[in-house]
Amino acid sequence: MAIDPHTMALIRAVANDGIKLALSDAGKLRATGNRAAIDRWLPRLREAKPEIIEALRAQPASKGKETLMELADACLTRLRGPQIREAANDR
Repeated sequence: MAIDPHTMALIRAVANDGIKLALSDAGKLRATGNRAAIDRWLPRLREAKPEIIEALRAQPASKGKETLMELADACLTRLRGPQIREAANDR
């Protein structure tokens, strides 16, 4: 299943703000990092939670944030062109 480019842009923007997204052992979404940054992003993370979980499940288990970020970059570049990736990086 293809991952939505908007979800990839969100994941990239959140990571650029210093937040790490991961799945707990129970399969729930966890966000760690600066509390103020998490609080800023929390409404949007809740809104996109199913899509973010899908993206996290799609990454290889042996890889971490870098793999998800590479997936986000590749998806954004392929589906929307480099300008959307640059816009996500500007946030």
